[in-house]
Amino acid sequence: MRALSTCCVFIMRRRALDWYQRERSVRGRVVNGAFARNFADWQPPTYVFVIAVIGMLDLCAGVSGLLELREMTAMNTSLIASAPLSYVELKGTLHLLPNTNAVIGPYSKTPGVWYEVETTTSFRSWRSVCQHSASSFVLRDASGEVVIDANGITARTSHITSIGGSSGSVTRRKRVYEKLPIEGDSAYVLGQLSMTTAPDGSSERHLRVAENGRRLFVSDFSEEQLARMQRWWLWSGAALSAAAVLVLAWSYVQRYQVLTAPGVLL
Repeated sequence: MRALSTCCVFIMRRRALDWYQRERSVRGRVVNGAFARNFADWQPPTYVFVIAVIGMLDLCAGVSGLLELREMTAMNTSLIASAPLSYVELKGTLHLLPNTNAVIGPYSKTPGVWYEVETTTSFRSWRSVCQHSASSFVLRDASGEVVIDANGITARTSHITSIGGSSGSVTRRKRVYEKLPIEGDSAYVLGQLSMTTAPDGSSERHLRVAENGRRLFVSDFSEEQLARMQRWWLWSGAALSAAAVLVLAWSYVQRYQVLTAPGVLL
């Protein structure tokens, strides 16, 4: 008799429990996805747009890494003296042209062979300005040397000076990145090789941006280091873009494919 009474009390308490109230009370929880069902009408399109943009940027980073990796692995390193007059891959050390002074970095005050300064400022809108030194320099290996024309260089170097801060009574943020390859650095170079005739009648090899737009690339990182960087961009970009797709799919299920039975959020 006592057991029957206890069972009846438990059934009555269970019937009295308001499952809809319990479901409403957990709609702010993040782990079970309930918060996605409380979005206002304008929030889902906004979040979808932001996540989709992030996913596309990550995908572009991955594709860029793949293309650069394929470009490097598809080419063989040539000696400067015997390299064909075409788009080539070269390795050597960086040097100044004869009878020229070192280029001084505007911010690091360090001597080098070339510099690039990118200045990014924010005052109501973002604005980025790039400045480059105009001096050409030399790549040299055991077989000879080639003059690297400064116009249009894409540089990747370990010698980077970064300066940032705010100024003025109104918020103005400024960030400066200075790239400065140093004389004597080992270098990996891609570019269009051509031959010109000097005023004294001698031939001189030059490396520049290709006519078809292929880049003139100079880096003091080795080919192996650059390949590892590109693989990192490839896999991280692919992983983050895939994560963005999964987040969008999960959000859709949480928002629009909810079971109508009470208590499903618990």
